[in-house]
Amino acid sequence: MKLMWFHLMPYTELPDEFREKHPSVWVDIHSSLFDPRRAHHMYNDFMDELEYAAEGPPTPRSASWGTASRCTTRRPGSPKNSR
Repeated sequence: MKLMWFHLMPYTELPDEFREKHPSVWVDIHSSLFDPRRAHHMYNDFMDELEYAAEGPPTPRSASWGTASRCTTRRPGSPKNSR
């Protein structure tokens, strides 16, 4: 079995009322919603997740793998800690 991982690295710190006030998150959101310090931490977290994926699944003796894939992308408006 071959496992493949990818990551879209979304900006996950949009305000809760974003969907009501903005039509899209694609390319036209205002730069005032972006916090470079938070983005720095998010990027490091995303890189940690990719490094974890590159290590491969745990051995059967050490842990149960569970499923063959995992989505690491959080949609705007979904709970912040939904892992």
